[in-house]
Amino acid sequence: MVTNKLYVKTINKIALTLSITFCLTYILYEHKNIGSYNFYFLLLSATLPLVVLFNRLKKYLFAKRYFFLVICTGLFFCSINFGNQGGYELYFLLIVCIAGPLFSNYKKNRGSYIIIVVIFCLWLTLFINDFTLFDINQFNEAQRNEIQPYVLMGLLTNIILSLLFYSYENININKEMAAINKKIIVESEEKTNFVNLMSHEIRTPLNAMNGLIHILKTENPEEHQQSYLESMEEAGKLLLDKLNNYLTFIKYEVKKVNTDKQEVNILELTESLVIASKLILEKKGIKFELDIDKYLPIVKLDSDKFSIILNQLLSNAVKHTNEGTVSLSIKEKNKHQIDKATIEVTLKDTGCGLSETKQQLILDKNNYLSSLSMQNDKVGLGLQIVKKILTIFNSNLEIKSKPGLGSLFKFTLELDKVTETASNIETPQQKDLKIDNKKILIVDDNRLNIIVTQKILEAENAIIDSACNGLEALEKVKVTDYDLILMDIHMPVLNGYKATEEIRKFNSKIPIFALSGELLDEVKVDLNYYGLNGLIIKPYEPNYLITVLKNNIGYE
Repeated sequence: MVTNKLYVKTINKIALTLSITFCLTYILYEHKNIGSYNFYFLLLSATLPLVVLFNRLKKYLFAKRYFFLVICTGLFFCSINFGNQGGYELYFLLIVCIAGPLFSNYKKNRGSYIIIVVIFCLWLTLFINDFTLFDINQFNEAQRNEIQPYVLMGLLTNIILSLLFYSYENININKEMAAINKKIIVESEEKTNFVNLMSHEIRTPLNAMNGLIHILKTENPEEHQQSYLESMEEAGKLLLDKLNNYLTFIKYEVKKVNTDKQEVNILELTESLVIASKLILEKKGIKFELDIDKYLPIVKLDSDKFSIILNQLLSNAVKHTNEGTVSLSIKEKNKHQIDKATIEVTLKDTGCGLSETKQQLILDKNNYLSSLSMQNDKVGLGLQIVKKILTIFNSNLEIKSKPGLGSLFKFTLELDKVTETASNIETPQQKDLKIDNKKILIVDDNRLNIIVTQKILEAENAIIDSACNGLEALEKVKVTDYDLILMDIHMPVLNGYKATEEIRKFNSKIPIFALSGELLDEVKVDLNYYGLNGLIIKPYEPNYLITVLKNNIGYE
C-alpha cells in the first residue's frame, strides 16, 4: 500500500512536469519556425494530465500503461525529427530518467525491464531504418544544433526533478511508516501492560485457590474428598502452567528481549532444576537419567532463560511420557577451545512422539499459531517458547521424533568461558534446615492470601504477623525484629517497592522477598534497585515457598 502510494504520487508529478516541458517545446518550435509536426508536442502536453486523472480514479495500471505509451510515442517521433545524430542521447536519457527511479522501490522489477525492452525495440526499429520513417522531414544540421541543447537541457531537468520528486515522496513515506511503527510499538506495550496487569489479577486468586487446596489436603480429608482435592490441585497446576507459558510467549513475541549473562555453573544449575521433574517421573514409574559432563567449565550464560528452556523441555517430556525413560544429556564439544565452550544439550523420552505435522507446526510460527484452535494437531506453547529463546542465543532446536517411538530434542550453545577450572567439586550435603520459631511478616492487601500463606507457614511452626499495606508494614518493622518479610508489590497506600526502600534506610540485613504475579524478567531491575532479596511468583508451590525461607533463615 505504501509502495503504491509512493509510485502514484511520483508518476503524477513527473507527468505534470513533462506536460509543461512539452508545452514549452511547442512554444520553442513555434518561435524558431522549425519542425513540421511541432503541434504534436501540444497534443502530448494536453494528454499527459490524464495520467493524474486516471490515478485519481484509482485506475493505476491503466494510468501507468498510458503514461509510458505517451512518453515512448513522443520520444519515438522526436527521434525521427532529430535523425541518427540525436536519437541515441534521447533514448539513453529516457531509460535513466523514467525506468530507474519509478520502479526502484518494487521488490519485483519486471516493469522496469519491460520499459527498457520496449525502448530498445523502438530504437532498434529506428536504427535499422536510419531514423527515417513515414517520410517525416528531419531537422537540418543548423536546426538540430540550435534545438538540441534545449532538448537535452529539458531531459536533464526532468531527470533531476524525477529524482527529487521520488526522494521527497520517499522521505514522506518513511516518516509515515515510522509513525505507524511507533504506533504499533505503543499498542504492543499497552497490550503487554494489560497482559501483565491481568496476570497479576489472575495469579492472586489462583494463589489463594492452590494454597487452600494444599491446606485442605493436610487436614485429613475423607478418601473421596482426597481424590477431588488432587483433581483440583492438578487443574490449578495446569492453569498456572498455561498462564506462565502464555505470558512468556507474549513477552518474547511483542518485544526484543536482551540477555543478562552471568557466571554460571551449568552442572549445579541443572542438578537443581531437574529435582522436581525427577520426583514427578518417579511417581509415574518412569526412569530418569542425567548424563552431564562433570568437567563443564564455568561460562557466561543467562541462567534464567536457560532454566526456562530446560524446564519447558522437561515439562514436555513429563507430560507426554507414561512409561520407559527420560534422559537428559549435557556435554561439552570441541574441548580444545580456549575461550569458548560448545555445550550440547539433548533430551530424549519414550513418550507418544510427534508426527511430521506437529513438528512442522512447532518450527513454523504461522502454522503453529493457527494450530492452537485445532484439536488433532494442537501443540503446546512450551516448545515454541524454547525455539524463541534459542533464537536469542543464536541457536536452533533440532527435533527427531516418530509417533509411538518417543522424541529427541537437541540444541547447541556457543558460550564464553570464565575459567577452565573444572566444576567437579562435590557440593556439601545440606543440613536439615528449619523455620521453627522464626518471625515472618506477610504483607499483602488480599486478606485471603495472607490466611493461606499463614496456614502454610504455621504448619512449619513459624511465628506469623501480617500487614495489609506497605505503610502498616513499615511501622511494624520499626518496633519488631522479624527474621524475614514476604512483601506484596502492588498495594494501596504504600506499595512494596517504596515500603522496602524505607525499611532499607534503617535495616539493611533483614531478607525481604517480593510476592508478585509478574515474571522475574519484568521486575528484576526494580528488585535490585529497591533492595529486595528475590521474587516469589504467585501462585507459588507451598514446598517452594518453604524451601526459599529455609535457605534464607532456616539455619541455627
